[in-house]
Amino acid sequence: MGQIEKFVYSLIIILSLALVVTCNGIPICQTYMDCPSDMCTRPKHAYCVSYKCYCV
Repeated sequence: MGQIEKFVYSLIIILSLALVVTCNGIPICQTYMDCPSDMCTRPKHAYCVSYKCYCV
């Protein structure tokens, strides 16, 4: 019984880590105005490239 619980707990941890890795935190956009203004440090500006905000 204890082995099943350990397996379930380890499966939850692995799945949550996979979720964190795949959702890397880059905001989704359609135009450059959708990107947050405080996303980039100066002198870079946020631009929308392939529906994701990048600092250029």
